Order: sequence, then C-alpha cells, then structure tokens
Amino acid sequence: MAIIVIEQDGAAERQGLRHVAWPSLRLAALLIGRYQRFEEWRQSREQARQLASLPMDMRKDFGWPGPDRH
Repeated sequence: MAIIVIEQDGAAERQGLRHVAWPSLRLAALLIGRYQRFEEWRQSREQARQLASLPMDMRKDFGWPGPDRH
C-alpha cells in the first residue's frame, strides 16, 4: 500500500497571500510617507512660530525677516 500526498492547497494559499500582501505594503508605505511629510510640515510651522515670538533683535541675528518685510 502506498500513500500519495498532493500539496496543491498550500501553493494556492501562498499565491493568494502574495496578491493581498503587496497592495497592503504599498498602502502602508504611502501612509508612512504622508505622515512623515506632515510631521516635517508641522515641525517647520512650530519652528516658525517660535522664531516669530522672539524679540526683533534676536530674529535679526537668525536672518528672520522683520515685520515690515512680509
């Protein structure tokens, strides 16, 4: 008596996961990129607010424009 094992189900499952995983990874990469750009923008705005709150003499030292140069 001989036992024959056919492994078709495993190959089909792996193929299906590949089609699901790549779009998910692309979406995750897109979301991470957008979050990073948002964080960079937020940090630049925070830095601008902090520089704007400094006295005029200190702002001139950093090259920040005066109130008449907007």
